[in-house]
Amino acid sequence: MINRHLTSLAVALDAIDAQAPRLQSWGSKAAAALAAGGRLLTVAASGSETQARHLATTLAQGDQDRPALAVSALETSPPDEGGEGRSLTDQVRELGRPGDLLICVSASTPDADLISAASAAREIGLVTWALTGPGPNELAGACSDVVTVPTAIASTAEEVHLAAIHIFCAAVESGTRDAVRAAHAAAVSPPSRTAAGVPLTA
Repeated sequence: MINRHLTSLAVALDAIDAQAPRLQSWGSKAAAALAAGGRLLTVAASGSETQARHLATTLAQGDQDRPALAVSALETSPPDEGGEGRSLTDQVRELGRPGDLLICVSASTPDADLISAASAAREIGLVTWALTGPGPNELAGACSDVVTVPTAIASTAEEVHLAAIHIFCAAVESGTRDAVRAAHAAAVSPPSRTAAGVPLTA
């Protein structure tokens, strides 16, 4: 049983390795969007909330090399006394702005609310990405880009999604640190001495 699981995991990880450039590209684009004042939202199917929450927590916490980033994990809220809860779709419509980003995570078959949230995000003007199980699938079709994991075993897909999230987060952090260093260098550089566009000489 253990060997079978490890074999399934190795095959799935190999597929993610081939998609690593896409994850790194997502990270670079996300870093630029966040630096420009955008936000990154995550939503997840049941069973994948932990992975989505881990992504948000990793980036929302700043350190000595980079600031905290505007990243939030959205989760369905339980019904209140009136029997009303807040769906993922409602929260995306409330919080999403054109130019923001949405990452959808689903290791198993996504429910209707998750697919609706992705569709709503695209209507508003968010960039939408998905981490899913085998493709093609309905969630992938609702998003502008997708990284798929070729396994029907949800637990394996969850493990691979976590590895994919680490690749993505590393790219976001690298891009953010580069932007911070560039801004710092521009702030401390002395202004050039020019007159009518011609450098002044002593």
